[in-house]
Amino acid sequence: MDENNTQMPVHQNGSNGTASLVLGIISLCLVWFGYSALVGFILSLIGLVLANSGKKKGDTNCQAGFVLSIIGLVLNSLGFIACVLCVGALSMM
Repeated sequence: MDENNTQMPVHQNGSNGTASLVLGIISLCLVWFGYSALVGFILSLIGLVLANSGKKKGDTNCQAGFVLSIIGLVLNSLGFIACVLCVGALSMM
């Protein structure tokens, strides 16, 4: 064996990272549809769990899935609260 023959590190693209990425994107799309923000909130939570488990396995898509899931979680929470407040205000009229 030649001493100069070094191997490049292997980056894996597993299913957990890809799933968390897709769930993060879907949760961001659901922000704009009123009460479906609740579904987006749940998808964001699932995306966070998958991103964390994928990080332990060395999955490369996990960082993007984690960030999108966090953004989706915050925006879906705010969207759902705003929707509930608007319906509550309209019911008092």
